[in-house]
Amino acid sequence: TTVSIMTRKPGNAVLEVTNLAGQKLRITEKKNLSAGSHRFIIDVGELHPGIYFYTVKFNGESITNKMIVI
Repeated sequence: TTVSIMTRKPGNAVLEVTNLAGQKLRITEKKNLSAGSHRFIIDVGELHPGIYFYTVKFNGESITNKMIVI
C-alpha cells in the first residue's frame, strides 16, 4: 500500500499503522522532507487480514485513514 502526501513546507513526517485496539504496529519516520510530494510504502505482507488505521503526522498536524488488508 502506498500513502502519498503533499507538503507545502519542509519538515518531518511520521506514518503510524495501528490495529482496531489502538496498538501501534509500525512507525516510519521521514526526516528533513522538502516541500512537495512524498510517499510512504506500507508492506502489508506482514499484517493479518483485517481493518487497520494509518496516521500521517507532519509539522504538528495529523490525518488518519482506514486501511483494509485482505
